[in-house]
This record gives sequence, C-alpha cells and structure tokens, in this order.
Amino acid sequence: ELRHWEISDASARLEFELDVYDEQPEVRIVDLTHRAAFRNALNNPLFAIRSNVGNLDSNLLQQFRNRHFTSNRLTLVGVGIRHDDLVKHASLFRLANTSNPARQQARYLGGKY
Repeated sequence: ELRHWEISDASARLEFELDVYDEQPEVRIVDLTHRAAFRNALNNPLFAIRSNVGNLDSNLLQQFRNRHFTSNRLTLVGVGIRHDDLVKHASLFRLANTSNPARQQARYLGGKY
C-alpha cells in the first residue's frame, strides 16, 4: 500500500539520493552503463528525473504499480522457506493477474565481460 504521507516523507530521501547521483561519478556510471547496455526495454534510468520529484504522489505510484507489477511480470524467490509457505505469503502481494502494457523484449547490447 502507498500512503500519501509516506510519499511526502520519502521525498527528502529522494532529493538526497539525486544529490549523491549528481556529485559522485561512481554512482552515475552504474546508471549510464545500464542505459548503454540495454537500449530498448530496460534502458530507463535507474534514478528518478529530478524535475519529476514534485509530481510523485500515491495515486501516480499506485497506477504505475498496478500497470507494471503484475503476476506475469514478476518472479518471487524464497531461500530457506518451504514452497507451501512461500505460496501462502505470495498472496499478500495482491498482484493483478494480467499485464496491460505491450511488452518489449529486452536485449543486451553491451560487450563481453
């Protein structure tokens, strides 16, 4: 659940993380490398765009969650837990069963390791 006060409480933390992103090249390089390696479905920035921070609210984030966090787009992994217990706890996520957006196949375009 996304409560409106949690979003406003987290905005200071988000501003701090964006300041770190701007000031520390080693943080920015991870984002830029990711974007260069995946030039299609996965090339979105890992960090929020600073100009959008003021536009974030619980309704917008809930719409995003409902659209993208669906049962057919996520994988639940459990370590040290019985399968039956994991399945029981998975119901707590309350995910939609279908995905609305058209899915684009991610393709890695980077070099060899």
